[in-house]
Amino acid sequence: MTMDYGVDAMDVGGPGSRLFLDDGRAILDASGRAAVSCLGHGDERVVDAVARQMRQVAYCSSFSYTTPALEQLCELLVASTGGRLSRACIVSSGG
Repeated sequence: MTMDYGVDAMDVGGPGSRLFLDDGRAILDASGRAAVSCLGHGDERVVDAVARQMRQVAYCSSFSYTTPALEQLCELLVASTGGRLSRACIVSSGG
């Protein structure tokens, strides 16, 4: 099945915030749809961190459980506010 979005080229990857199309064009990925798109594409640091986490726990609901990675993220977020926040709660958009 081929998706028809009115685009005549296929995304074949890209480093950082650029996407490279199979016709050679490089475009800025400004779609803003997936929240993780701000991380960029092909960053080996992100790939390695995701792979490490998935080897431990690929997914668990933050409403039912916590993980060391989730606790570390909450601590980092709270610490970054200069005392304006005392706690953080990470939830999914459900989408």
